[in-house]
Amino acid sequence: MSLKRTEIRKQVELLLNGNTDAGTSVWPTRARELNDEMLPAILIYTNSEQVELFEEAPRRYRRTLELEIQVITLADEYCDDALDLISNQVERILGKNDDLQGLVESCDLSSVVMGVFDNGSTLRGASVLTFDVVYYDENPTYEEFDKDTLERLDTTIIPATKEMGETPAATDQIDLDTF
Repeated sequence: MSLKRTEIRKQVELLLNGNTDAGTSVWPTRARELNDEMLPAILIYTNSEQVELFEEAPRRYRRTLELEIQVITLADEYCDDALDLISNQVERILGKNDDLQGLVESCDLSSVVMGVFDNGSTLRGASVLTFDVVYYDENPTYEEFDKDTLERLDTTIIPATKEMGETPAATDQIDLDTF
């Protein structure tokens, strides 16, 4: 089973790749070494995720993922214009695809931060667009488990009045191949 966060980053990469002034310099990771010839570029990554229980049975979670899209350019006299242009292109593309082609419930821009940083050899400009991505996630169901490795379930029922270590009120074995 693929992680939903990975699917989200890959989907954003597909939407942006070749559709902004960054061209095909779009990667779904923060750990990409970029030389000056690769700029402008876009890096797509996630930072944090808020999780809340949405349904008890079956257990289902509502997750709000903090997706960051970092636009990187050379820090020259055109830096601010290039960052504005590409950031706007990213906003418009994701605004038109706010469910990421049906993958999530919503993908909404929540902040934009711009600045200049030193990568050790040259100054670079960066714009970080943060999107709140809402999606739902379920715990694995019985069908997702490898039934060949789980043949029997041992259960013990202990009434609330008994202590652990005392004789259980009932024990049972359930053969799972009958399900």
